[in-house]
Amino acid sequence: MDERLRDAFLERWQQYFAGADLPIGYYYADQVSKEDLEDTRHEGRCLICNLERVRAGHTLAYHAKSPGCPGGKRYTGFVQKLRPDFEYFLSCGIPGEMEGDRYEQCPQLVREYLAQHSPYVAPGE
Repeated sequence: MDERLRDAFLERWQQYFAGADLPIGYYYADQVSKEDLEDTRHEGRCLICNLERVRAGHTLAYHAKSPGCPGGKRYTGFVQKLRPDFEYFLSCGIPGEMEGDRYEQCPQLVREYLAQHSPYVAPGE
């Protein structure tokens, strides 16, 4: 990375967003460096849980065969299929059957989102 560009970005980020966490950048690539692969740790099954290390400055190389939850694989485009009752899983759950992640307030909001957004297909593995 160009150090001048990095430093200019960091200076402006601090100026306009003082105290806010830096954004997480991601991209798809056919080749991953040995260093990035060595720095990657899948410490949790959930993709979101693994972003804590990314926020701390580490790399996360994530691909179709990475360990991880079906939701993370779907939203990164590696899988298009959803689990049964996904709208309950992502929201309130089903008492006695599954706990909900509570990312959405209710199953209906999940259904509406899914109806308006086609699954993303990753450009590679």
